[in-house]
Amino acid sequence: GERCQIVTNRSDLFVTISEIINMKFSIIIPVYNAELYIERCLFSVCKAITSSKSECEVICVDDCSKDNSLRVLQSFAIPELIVHHLDAHAGVGAARNKALEIAKGDWILFVDADDYVEDNYIVAIEKAIAEHPDVQIISFGSNSPYGAHLYASLWAKVYRRDILPKRGFARYAHGEDRLYLAEAISNASKIIMIDE
Repeated sequence: GERCQIVTNRSDLFVTISEIINMKFSIIIPVYNAELYIERCLFSVCKAITSSKSECEVICVDDCSKDNSLRVLQSFAIPELIVHHLDAHAGVGAARNKALEIAKGDWILFVDADDYVEDNYIVAIEKAIAEHPDVQIISFGSNSPYGAHLYASLWAKVYRRDILPKRGFARYAHGEDRLYLAEAISNASKIIMIDE
């Protein structure tokens, strides 16, 4: 069968991935009141995973949503999907920190719940890594509305796990991603931009 078959209206509560060694990519999606968007996001991520040859995991951390976001997440039967629910609303930084604790990938990709990715997302990253094996951050360039400026956005980049700030995301109401991004960039010795 397909690696990323989606089945909705399932009765089981959580779809988890078994222990995987040498996980290549961890895709982190913080979720808060995103029931209107998360399905599109997950469908796009699933298509990107299906197009790739790498081992991937998708980690969705529900930040105690007040809508049906958690129920939507639980309806997906994707072997690569890990769903974690925070008991209290703690903010997007805390949700990302929890996902980073769970993540097993060598590469970390941040995707927001109201975003979607192109079908060739993972394939483009694989190609960039193959061409630049010592790269530590891959930034999406001029074809991305936010990627052209290196400090513009957390989610328009892919990070080698070992250069990410060890302290995680700070607990600010706004801007925690900018501080984290600046520290990650300062830790990197090689950053490339791709126009995929």
